[in-house]
Amino acid sequence: MALTVALQQLQKLQIQGSPFGSTDYIQAAQVTYDNSYPNGGYPITPSAFNLQGILGMTQIGTSAAATPTLALYDRTNSTLRVYIATVTGTGQLSATQSTFAEVSVGAAFLNGVSPTFLVIGF
Repeated sequence: MALTVALQQLQKLQIQGSPFGSTDYIQAAQVTYDNSYPNGGYPITPSAFNLQGILGMTQIGTSAAATPTLALYDRTNSTLRVYIATVTGTGQLSATQSTFAEVSVGAAFLNGVSPTFLVIGF
């Protein structure tokens, strides 16, 4: 299986005066993970977001998952890498006691987790 993408608007929004020298767009999308996280992250294609290329992505929301996740777009490898907070010490999350670690390959707890992203592309 793979992740699924549901576009959150009917039309992508055009960015005027893009610093990238091209006509760029912002697309809102909800991504739903499956239960078979691959090594290096989920492969991402621009066409899934109605784009020809992806310049970047940022997570702006998340579903009510038991384990909160944070995903980062790896532009070099065209993958979406998913991370979870790991806590040491007292079990209370704090700036000095927590780190983010990429989820393990095949992480089943991701199944059905569906964060929302803003995707910038052309």
